[in-house]
Amino acid sequence: MNYTGVMATKHVKVHTTAHRASTRVRASAESPMWQSPVDHARFSGHVAKLLSLHSEITAEASKSLPLARMISKTDPRFRPLVAQLEQLARPGTGDVEIQDAPGAQDIAPPSPFANARARGQQFIATEYKKPENLTLEDASLVAGCSDRVLNQRRQDGRVYALLPPGKSRGFRYPGWQFDVDPERLAMALAPFFARKTSSWVVHHFMLRPNESLGGMRPADYLLDSTQPLDTIIAAVNDSLPRDQGAA
Repeated sequence: MNYTGVMATKHVKVHTTAHRASTRVRASAESPMWQSPVDHARFSGHVAKLLSLHSEITAEASKSLPLARMISKTDPRFRPLVAQLEQLARPGTGDVEIQDAPGAQDIAPPSPFANARARGQQFIATEYKKPENLTLEDASLVAGCSDRVLNQRRQDGRVYALLPPGKSRGFRYPGWQFDVDPERLAMALAPFFARKTSSWVVHHFMLRPNESLGGMRPADYLLDSTQPLDTIIAAVNDSLPRDQGAA
């Protein structure tokens, strides 16, 4: 074959290869991605992961509901959170619909309620593990009484103890309260006990500086027996939500 024939043959081969490549590019660009077996497998795995996460969210919401319901009885601000948790706790995995992914402009900003809940969970996790929050056995030794007597004092609202949501055992007793005169402590806790306030709300109040107490933490105020008791009782009452319908 002469030079011209060789070049003509090469031209045909190059043209044919380019045409095939162009056809493949057009087909891949025009065909939906989900028709590809590889992409379908990846997307199926993605959906399976979403369903798994949905189950985890349902379980976590169920764990958080008891605490939220308890707090909402005395703090109306938590009632919308209870409704949201009840909705999340419903096992509706089968009703999940896959929709088009939202654009950046459609993504809602983080809910302030979600942020507050996250902070609350972090506070609980951190405080519960602190060594100054004593087990029943250690707290009984510090208080100089039996486990049974201290447990009864907790049930009577004369001391308070911490317990993570969803747990029924493992109370932790903040140790500072055993250095307070028992009657003084009981009177300060009485408004909380009467309203069946969560012990975590009580604990947060006791550790946070309070303007009504001159910037002192209520725990420190109670430890100072020279400070008038009626002032902290008033601060406790002011921290509690007012009854609905009250002027």
